Amino acid sequence: MMHDQVSEYIDSEYITTTSGNRISRKSIVVNAKALEVPSGRVTILHGVTLRSDLAKISINKYTYINENTIVRPPYQIIMKESANDTNPLSLKYIPLTIGSHTYIGKQCVIEAAVIGVGVYIEDDVIISKRCVIKDFVFIKKGSVVHPDMVIPPMAIVEGNPANIVGERCESITTTAINDRVLLYKSFVPTKRS
Repeated sequence: MMHDQVSEYIDSEYITTTSGNRISRKSIVVNAKALEVPSGRVTILHGVTLRSDLAKISINKYTYINENTIVRPPYQIIMKESANDTNPLSLKYIPLTIGSHTYIGKQCVIEAAVIGVGVYIEDDVIISKRCVIKDFVFIKKGSVVHPDMVIPPMAIVEGNPANIVGERCESITTTAINDRVLLYKSFVPTKRS
């Protein structure tokens, strides 16, 4: 999973903030005021949709969200306290937090409550409502993590429904951090001659 090759982008297709965030102009951020990027250095590619209109989304440093991924806060169904209401049920959206140094692959749907530090999510993964993904978890391509699942730190997850199939070695804590920093640094504007 080391990203050691340079990946170029067309500078005019990205918004680059003073804190080093690079957000594709072909992505959709609904209600950008509710999107928190406290430390900067986040990369969001083309076709990504961030639904921060539903609840706050917090994305931490060196996170990389690949093309055509949807990130939306999860909801829970709650009973209203008023007996006079014709519909006693309502939806309550809860904030979504993505830890630092996390990689999210192409065409994923993310509705977790929390994604920890150094998590690696391959392409075509669905993380259902209110999941808690602990630090340095690896989720394999095409996996479907069912609602409310809690995945322990360092787990390797695969399948539909997702199951824990292994455990990552301790060195991943350093490797994952270094890999995301290298990925960020190797995503550079095209040099024009």
